[in-house]
Amino acid sequence: MGTADNFIGLIQRTGDSFIRDNIYMVDKTMLAKALKNIDHQYQEKVLMNMTDDAASDVRKIMGGLDNVSDGEIEEAQQQIMALAAQAI
Repeated sequence: MGTADNFIGLIQRTGDSFIRDNIYMVDKTMLAKALKNIDHQYQEKVLMNMTDDAASDVRKIMGGLDNVSDGEIEEAQQQIMALAAQAI
């Protein structure tokens, strides 16, 4: 199982209240990178738990990440999983 699969698994297992309570710990650019290439339904699960302004910011950042490498995406996903593990 790769990092993206583990990251998606985290999103699937995580309740909305956990996301809402802890999303502030994640830098918007890091979050945008982590969400960039995953299925839309998982992006929306995270974004719907943010304020409208914050979700809009993340969407704008994602739109500008045309040249982000797979390594950068994987690193962002790993960092978010580490933050989630600390919050549990």
